Amino acid sequence: MTTLSPGDIDARVVSRLENESVIWLTTVGANGVPATTPVWFLFHDGAFVLQSQPQTGKLRHIEHDPSVALNLNCTPEGGDVVVFTGSARHDPQGQSRDEWDAYVDKYRGGMSGLGFAPDTFADSYSETVRITPTKLRSW
Repeated sequence: MTTLSPGDIDARVVSRLENESVIWLTTVGANGVPATTPVWFLFHDGAFVLQSQPQTGKLRHIEHDPSVALNLNCTPEGGDVVVFTGSARHDPQGQSRDEWDAYVDKYRGGMSGLGFAPDTFADSYSETVRITPTKLRSW
């Protein structure tokens, strides 16, 4: 498996990854059916970091098949497409302190809107998923 290098991702896509709050995660269930879910994400050191509640379908799917796709929203006309494919894994070590701080900076308002302080969010969304992107399609 070849991972993307930072030079493979143009500045427009990097800006979107830094500024957009939702990316669409597609996993594949044991029955072979794809399942797509909007998730919060951090793009850090060339990988995606997500938080999940325990015992979700996406965690079961990733355990069964680590192949995933990640899509940013496109324009209403179908332009500004960004699609990553890659390999996901559950990371029992969780986020590093730097990752958590960046995640909280990005989503503090969203956490508050859902009635969470960062610590209570971390208690509820306690599972970390790391996705290594291997391919990018964008136009």
